[in-house]
Amino acid sequence: MVSDPSERRPGSLDGLPPGLSIVVHTGTLGDHVLTFPLLRALADRGPVWAVTGWAAARLAARRVAGVVAVDGDQPRWARLFGPQPPVDPALAERLATAQRIVSFVAGPSDFWAVNVAALAPRARLAFVPPRPPDDWPGHATEWFDARLVDAGWPAGIARAHAAARAAARSADLPGDSDAGGVAGSVDGAVVLHPGSGAVAKCWPADRFWSLAHALRGEGRRVQVVLGEAERARWHEAEIRRWRAAFDVRLPDSLVDLEALLGEAGAYVGNDSGPTHLAAEMGVPTVALFGPTMPHVWRPIGPRTKVFAPPSPSAMDWLAVDPVARAVAAAFRPPRVGTAAADSPA
Repeated sequence: MVSDPSERRPGSLDGLPPGLSIVVHTGTLGDHVLTFPLLRALADRGPVWAVTGWAAARLAARRVAGVVAVDGDQPRWARLFGPQPPVDPALAERLATAQRIVSFVAGPSDFWAVNVAALAPRARLAFVPPRPPDDWPGHATEWFDARLVDAGWPAGIARAHAAARAAARSADLPGDSDAGGVAGSVDGAVVLHPGSGAVAKCWPADRFWSLAHALRGEGRRVQVVLGEAERARWHEAEIRRWRAAFDVRLPDSLVDLEALLGEAGAYVGNDSGPTHLAAEMGVPTVALFGPTMPHVWRPIGPRTKVFAPPSPSAMDWLAVDPVARAVAAAFRPPRVGTAAADSPA
């Protein structure tokens, strides 16, 4: 998904409230969405600047109260990566008042870090590699907490981040055929996203095809989302086949994707950015994992079900029927006292 090219990008910092906290990020959509609990924790302490690509920054501002979208593609930010950047007076003035800066784009000894430390002498800095090491035992967001603590940040911020994360995961969907789920919109379509940025993370398209037919046979409306990767990767004949059989959507921007997901009754997708966004929005979400580790990368949301093999595997490990049952559970009212299930089905 891309930003609407007709959308006006602000070229000036004038009129923006000061960012008491500034979070700088350049990752993919899924990586970016995983920072939303951190943005919420920081926003409880004052305005937060989300400095990243404009589409992602705008999405963060729409999803998290107290966040200000700042276009990180502007030259003033890129210059910070140089050894002796020309000083942008407006940026220098804003950085001088910042209290906290989290960088997902540089390490503590990089030119960026040295330049920002000089421009923001009052700020407490934290440098967070966006991906934890291979042996990290927890979720990626817990890695963020560990890096904040290592940087000497107040423990209260890490605790607030953990609380925001826990609140978002308060009611995971069970996946068994006889278990109650968290109710989705009765009239909403089941949105299927068969793609991902990496082919290895994609459940076979023919299984999405079979799932779509099974759901329609149960009386569900089905919408299929194809992003830029699928449109570039799939043969035109395959796209025509899907469009002839189902309601296929080709969102042009993250705003379009957000609007589509906001009307969904449930969502099924691979380990991908749209899956993280659907879960974060509270859409009943069924996330399909294979080669990646769900304990690190599972989407965070109040209505989620993760399917994953006992150990990393190719995506053909998973059959269609258990996924269809999990979707059916998403439309049933929850049973009082039903425990969430998060094990492979």
